[in-house]
Amino acid sequence: MRMPLSLFGVRGRAGLGTAQCATTAHRGNALLNSYDTCFEHRGAIMKSTLASIVSLSLLLAACSGPQGPQGQAGPAGPAGPKGEAGSPGPAGPPGPQGPQGAAGPAGSAGSSQFRVVTSSSGPLACSDNETLVSVVCSSGAPDGATCSAGSTATGLCSPK
Repeated sequence: MRMPLSLFGVRGRAGLGTAQCATTAHRGNALLNSYDTCFEHRGAIMKSTLASIVSLSLLLAACSGPQGPQGQAGPAGPAGPKGEAGSPGPAGPPGPQGPQGAAGPAGSAGSSQFRVVTSSSGPLACSDNETLVSVVCSSGAPDGATCSAGSTATGLCSPK
C-alpha cells in the first residue's frame, strides 16, 4: 500500500490523505462517523504543525541579541589594470594677458643704404658702386633714367 502525502508533501504516517479517508469511510458501517474521525485527525495534525512553526520562529527570534560593533577594515586589495585613456575634453577659455616685458637695449644708429639723386636736365646718374632702382618725374612718365623736357627727375640709388 502506498503512503499518502502529508500536509508538507512528505510521505509518512503522520497524516491521512483524502483517498485513505474515503477508503476508511466505505469500510465502516457509519459513513459520517468515518469522515468525521478522518478530518478530526487531520485538524489535529495541522494544529500541531502550526504550533511547531510558531514555537520555532519564536525560538529563533529569541536567540538573536544586539548587534556587535563593526570590525576593522581589511587590507587593501591589489591595484587593478590601468584603463584606457578617455577622449580629450573641450578647449578651455584663453588665459589673462601677461604683464608687459622690460624694454630691450637700444640698437645702434643705422645708416641709410639708399641715396636720393635729382636732375633737372639730362639723365640721372649714380656712383660706380650704386644702382639706380627708381625714377620719378615731376610731370609725365619717365623714359629710362630721364624725364621729358621741363620736368625734374628724382631717383633712388642703392649700393651694389
